Amino acid sequence: MGLESIPSKDFHLNGLDHLRALAIFFVFLFHYQVLFLHPRWVELIGKYGWIGVDLFFVLSGYLISSGLFKEIKAVQDFSWKNFILKRIFKIFPPFLLVLGVYFFFPITHEKESLAPLWKYLSFTQNFGLNAHTQGTFSHAWSLCVEEQFYLFFPFLLYLFLRLKKWKWVPFLLVSIILLGIFVRGYSYLEFCKGLENTDEFGTLWTQYIYYPTYCRLDGLVFGIGLSAIWNFLPKTEARIKRLGNWIGVFTFLVFALVPIFNLENDLSGSLFAFPLIDLSMASLVSIALCPSTWLYKISSSLTRFFSKISYSMYLVHKITIHLVQGPFNFLHLNPNGNAMFLLCLLITVFISFLMYQALEIPFLNWRNKLIYMN
Repeated sequence: MGLESIPSKDFHLNGLDHLRALAIFFVFLFHYQVLFLHPRWVELIGKYGWIGVDLFFVLSGYLISSGLFKEIKAVQDFSWKNFILKRIFKIFPPFLLVLGVYFFFPITHEKESLAPLWKYLSFTQNFGLNAHTQGTFSHAWSLCVEEQFYLFFPFLLYLFLRLKKWKWVPFLLVSIILLGIFVRGYSYLEFCKGLENTDEFGTLWTQYIYYPTYCRLDGLVFGIGLSAIWNFLPKTEARIKRLGNWIGVFTFLVFALVPIFNLENDLSGSLFAFPLIDLSMASLVSIALCPSTWLYKISSSLTRFFSKISYSMYLVHKITIHLVQGPFNFLHLNPNGNAMFLLCLLITVFISFLMYQALEIPFLNWRNKLIYMN
């Protein structure tokens, strides 16, 4: 997923490291201010942190499709076995570990109860998810969206390979975005209309509009579209690269339109805010891929580090904050203070690094042996 640090020099670009690090900090700040006591400044920034998930979606769409597109360009086909092995060995070990911790140690629950175990194991937890009654490990919803994408996209790609109807691809991508707008509109009118400004509204809005895969494909689609340009439309790619930093102006202008729509409590926001945000995130990713931009040129060992641990950090950050602020607050720090925030962040990073070293790297090495031994 976009949370992955893919160990390939083709994908290890400075700009993508910066964006992945930015995305995980956005998510960390968002959940910190929504679920836990926090300093005032965390809320001022963190209330926009949910955008980090959209950035992850765009990154995931770009990275995963790029790997498949490069293989298709080279041999006119792709390996199902290798694709499945890459996804399983990257995603499952850390996910199953954290899932086991949640189910065997109730002290780790940051909110109410968990969803049923089968929903996590089948990656369908995001359908019908009631964040009010099943708020613990609710952030796994985005993993569900991406896992479903991993299952569906190769089949779609295989179909286009066999039919050789590549000219249909732009139409399909646009259709998916338009379908998402339609489904969100229908869901809003069917489940949320008339409940604006009530306590019930937020739960229903997230359950029927924010979490379901069919409402959140915009970012993945924009990522796939960007990857298609980079792999199959060299003239368009060259034009974009020549624009370089000017794309940043476009990104800012698109993103500036988002506050026009109130994402919640407003039908227009539910319809159009997601594609606008994801378009701006795709523009940001394109900047990271342009050699003339500072985002591409600047190398940072710090963002490289956070890029590598971002998947583990995404999985464990709620558990860590909950335990450090609650039962493990041996220092009796003020939960609203900056010292507590810094402690939560440092311990989250430390645990994420341990997971990356002890779990992610060994399984990635094992995966590479299985893939490249042939």
